[in-house]
Amino acid sequence: MREALLLYQDALTDLERYYVDDLDAKKLTSTALQAMLGSLDPYSSMQKAEQLREQVSGRYGGVGLVIAEPLRVSDGPSPATVRSKGRGGLGAAPGADEAAQPKGSPTAGTTRTEDSAVVVLNAFEGYAFDAGMRVGDRIVAVDGTPTAGLSLDDVRDMLRGAPDTKVALRVARDVLKSGPKGEEFDITLDRRVVKMDDVRVATLWGRKEEGIAYVQLTNFGETAAREVAQSLLRLESAAPEGLKGIVLDLRGNPGGLLTSAVEVSSLFVPKDSTIVTAEGRAFNPVRYKSISEPLRPINLPLVVLVNSGTASAAEIVSGAVQDLDAGVIVGIGDGRTFGKGLVQEVEELEGGESMKYTIAKYYTPSGRCIQSDNYKSASAKVKPTPSEQADKALSPDAGTAGEPLSRGAPSRGFTSTKVADDEKKTFQTRTGRSVRDGGGIEADVKVANPPLAPLTSALISQGAVFDFTSEWTRHHEFSSYGNSGTPNVLKEFEEFVKRREKAGLLKLDAVVPQLSEIEAGLRDAKLTASAAEVGNLRKALRQELWSGFKKEHDELRFTLQEAITSRYLPEGMLQRYRLNEDTQFQKALDILRTRGMYDSLLQGAAADSSQS
Repeated sequence: MREALLLYQDALTDLERYYVDDLDAKKLTSTALQAMLGSLDPYSSMQKAEQLREQVSGRYGGVGLVIAEPLRVSDGPSPATVRSKGRGGLGAAPGADEAAQPKGSPTAGTTRTEDSAVVVLNAFEGYAFDAGMRVGDRIVAVDGTPTAGLSLDDVRDMLRGAPDTKVALRVARDVLKSGPKGEEFDITLDRRVVKMDDVRVATLWGRKEEGIAYVQLTNFGETAAREVAQSLLRLESAAPEGLKGIVLDLRGNPGGLLTSAVEVSSLFVPKDSTIVTAEGRAFNPVRYKSISEPLRPINLPLVVLVNSGTASAAEIVSGAVQDLDAGVIVGIGDGRTFGKGLVQEVEELEGGESMKYTIAKYYTPSGRCIQSDNYKSASAKVKPTPSEQADKALSPDAGTAGEPLSRGAPSRGFTSTKVADDEKKTFQTRTGRSVRDGGGIEADVKVANPPLAPLTSALISQGAVFDFTSEWTRHHEFSSYGNSGTPNVLKEFEEFVKRREKAGLLKLDAVVPQLSEIEAGLRDAKLTASAAEVGNLRKALRQELWSGFKKEHDELRFTLQEAITSRYLPEGMLQRYRLNEDTQFQKALDILRTRGMYDSLLQGAAADSSQS
């Protein structure tokens, strides 16, 4: 350690004395620390102390808006980065803990014009939504300062400020009979301490007499367990015959505090149960147990919904429920969660900086670690495997929503490998069901997940859906969810896309960005005949994509319905409507309504844990 410190001191001293320009030693040190932590794993980093405190508490002084840059055509992102149907054209929306769209999101590859205003992606209920802001609004000016040409961070900082102050916005909105630039108006918002609830939706589903509670938990902040408990108690009192089943939705939940994961688990598992164990090189094993009786009676059926975006603390809860046979896990696609079995510590340093670094791995009650990647620091000089090199060449932008870091990302110094199947070990749940480590939590029941069609991906990722929604609101009146569109909405959308493509504002062939690279390489090599064949391939690709307007009409109609409705209804209400068409949720209802099916899934070694 002493030699390493002397080496750094000598290098910094020489740079300060002899570098050609003046240097900021503090900034250099911060950069060095960031690079050092970045060489270890995707989760170790330097951050501002205030930023980390905000993430943990879920509070900040602001107005309750999520903002983003409007999309403009380029070669575009890979359609694989478009994660969800329906929010329409701004790529994957940031989570509710983001005040501005994060860098490295699926809008990469698009550009913002100098005169374009930032766009509202979400307006939180209880804050900006209640004051009159809506999805799709364009913020033209903040306190008299035009936003054109400003970065997202600049606009975010202008919106934020001390609680109990006000901020004046000039906003453009597309409304019935407004022009292409929308109707401009002024609105004043109150800055407050914005507390983003971890429980986003809690409701009884179906007939009240059925007593089925649905709770969507989106994060594990300081108050997560209290919010879940209060929601269940409220729903219990609202059900005439009490609760008869619970659906806990952890899909897309990125995790949060370890203590909150333990507290939430304790609401559902038997008293004195081991929930999770954390252990590391300098971290003595710590076993976290449930020390109180669960809020849920153990014989009350519980189904937990997960997907590939369920990570970290959310996997602790899922793993505890599964290993203790306290409920059924319902997944989608291959049924696996993200696979983050690492624990981070946060140390506040001088100068307002904080260091977040990995200190331990966590283990579910059966003893398995669900970490799906093995990381080697740059100092280990491990040569990437061929599969990692392929991932590095072909993966979409690192850091996109729902995918904390692509393997082999060039901006980090570590290497990573997936835990091989022959390295995975088998463990037993409380009743003898077999579960494996090394790849996230594998669901007990898996629901098919058809991929988003290429045409839909292209239209969402390049902003066509979002911009069509703006045009639609200028010519139609909104009635209700499910009726948000004229009978000719798909035909109108097809004509809109044709106009966009003709004007050069849309490139359908951007769904395969490699075509541009191949064509450029062929032309550079003077292989003109082969380059011409790429042009023919583009034409064939475009023709096939256009056929999607006939083949993908149901998916496109749903996407447009979601995008249009989001302009008028709050997110919580939208989520309730979405559940009607949510196949994973419907499967959970089937299990809860068929007690024999529920019990058979938890009967031990005789049960087939891969039922579908």
